[in-house]
Amino acid sequence: MNALFSRRRSPETDGEESVPEETLDWFPLEFGVGSMDASGTDRLLGQPEVEIVELLIRESAQNSWDAREPGATPEFGLQCKVFSREAEQMLSRVVFAQGTGFTNLHESFARQSTGALEIWDRGTTGLNGPVRSDLAVPSGTPTNFIDLVFNVGTANKGAGTGGSFGFGKSSAFKASRAKTVVYWSVCATENGNLEHRLIVSGLGRAFDHDGRRYTGRHWWGHIPEAAQEGERTRVEPLRGARARKIGEALFDRRFEPGETGTSMLVLDPDPATLLYNEESDLAVVTHGVLGGIHDRLRKLVVKNLWPKLLDFSGVPALRIFVGEEEMNAESLDLIPGMDGYRSALETVRKVQAVVGAGEPSISPGTHTKEIWCGSPRRLLGHLGVDVGPAPVAKDPSKEYAGQQVKVPVDAVCLMRNQAELVVKYLPVGEPIATQELCWTAVFKPIPAMDDAFARSETPAHDDWVPTSMTKSHAKTFVRVALREIRSEVRSLLKSYGETPVTVSEGSAAALSAELSDLGGFTAEPEVRRKGGTGGGGTKRGGVSRSLEIESIGLLGAEGAGRQRQRIGLTLAGKWGDRDRLMLSVRVATAEGGLDLETDEKVELHWGPAFAEGQQWIVSGSATAVVASGAIGSRPPAYVDVVLPDDLSFAIGAETL
Repeated sequence: MNALFSRRRSPETDGEESVPEETLDWFPLEFGVGSMDASGTDRLLGQPEVEIVELLIRESAQNSWDAREPGATPEFGLQCKVFSREAEQMLSRVVFAQGTGFTNLHESFARQSTGALEIWDRGTTGLNGPVRSDLAVPSGTPTNFIDLVFNVGTANKGAGTGGSFGFGKSSAFKASRAKTVVYWSVCATENGNLEHRLIVSGLGRAFDHDGRRYTGRHWWGHIPEAAQEGERTRVEPLRGARARKIGEALFDRRFEPGETGTSMLVLDPDPATLLYNEESDLAVVTHGVLGGIHDRLRKLVVKNLWPKLLDFSGVPALRIFVGEEEMNAESLDLIPGMDGYRSALETVRKVQAVVGAGEPSISPGTHTKEIWCGSPRRLLGHLGVDVGPAPVAKDPSKEYAGQQVKVPVDAVCLMRNQAELVVKYLPVGEPIATQELCWTAVFKPIPAMDDAFARSETPAHDDWVPTSMTKSHAKTFVRVALREIRSEVRSLLKSYGETPVTVSEGSAAALSAELSDLGGFTAEPEVRRKGGTGGGGTKRGGVSRSLEIESIGLLGAEGAGRQRQRIGLTLAGKWGDRDRLMLSVRVATAEGGLDLETDEKVELHWGPAFAEGQQWIVSGSATAVVASGAIGSRPPAYVDVVLPDDLSFAIGAETL
């Protein structure tokens, strides 16, 4: 065994009185072929849009929901705490007696006091399954322990689960200044007996020692003696009475007889982060700030877990505790404006519960829309929209701050069908013109479409990004759903007097800026951009030619529900008789440009500078041939684009 591994032998026993006070073994991971160092593990989430504490709550609750026992209502809880002197001694003298020199733990223990964020669940399976990740696992065997504690990037495998990447667990390390997490679990073993398991995992920095390279990933637990010569050294959790004794010394929420589940300690969180006060000079969590921290944690629960607080068929989906307080549907009042989201979700739940059984009873002020894909023809999900009185505290930004916890109104809350956890609040359209009213909405796919939306989620599960998917029906379903959600909301709001944003003649600069902000046409690397729209040039045989979009102007209505926009172009350089340009049109959304659907035909009318050109585009692009002598005679170079008036479009052009 490498001398750096530190192990103390201790006999396992079921006798509570004979459990020795021996230190945990320290296991730093050596580099191997394809190994990822600790910094890489820490960066797996990228830069999620939500703050780390918020992400930690979302991911932890999702793990608890996925691990729920059949027929049980799981419990999920979190609290911030300050360790007692006895608990601090247990940490420094028993748990982390070895190996802290290669971690951030020595800085945490040097503080005046040590705090932690304790997160727990009960009524779940706990961290069950094998404790060794190097051995093959029989099909159907749970692998919760090794997936959470050892593996990186392992997805939840159950149908309807919310975790699809397995990277979210790194949010616990991001929330810890020590980059260290303690896991304590009670689970059923293969023979049906309940077993306590405890292990610690930490991230430090990659380092060299005695000619060997180490990744900076660490564990503290039990290193068993090699069963046979040549067997690799490994680390396993403490089990039985030793695990229980240390767990009860560190955690406030203990396991009652017969309870299964998992508890987690995020060591040394930043109090300024928990309070969302970057100007705070508070270095440690103190008893005096626990009330404020718990108040903010409750608001974050409301923002991200509110569907789990609503009874459906008389059974709450998840019992949630923050500090010593159990939350419920009334907790939604902590953030103004949440009543509309509750009404929208209850409406969607009713509709999806009675599909094929007639129309459900819908409350006044709520609307439901089926969201369909045209090709292939599929029902994707349901949109529920609630229109009601605006909260008295409504401000121009349409956001409400409850100790810096913001939930937007005039937005669609996206969520998966079975998980029913918030993915994103999607801004759509404009506020209702009547200031006394506001709208809120919820979209849920039908169960058969859940997998498609899961595949579009970011590693942080905070967005649906169809552009990241390979070409498939699933990509089409997500892309069309996002487009149709916008269309349906805008159509509905018009009946309440919403004034749609239109582009008048001479306002090309404003439209250009809007399209750029919405993620318009993206051209090839050599393309030059002007005014936020596309333009490009090429050089052939030493002769250059280029084009730029100079102006965009609304010419007026073109039949029912359609508009005509004139795109002014500037052509420069030497153009041959058959030289062509390509105009591209995409639906402009906050998520980027989306391809056109077959029912979104865009009609083109090329100006006199072009000898011929495609008149209709369905795929999103069309070409035209520049007329002979067009450059010399300078005829008007423009193309009129006739398109639907209820969606924004991004337009770009490049030479071919």
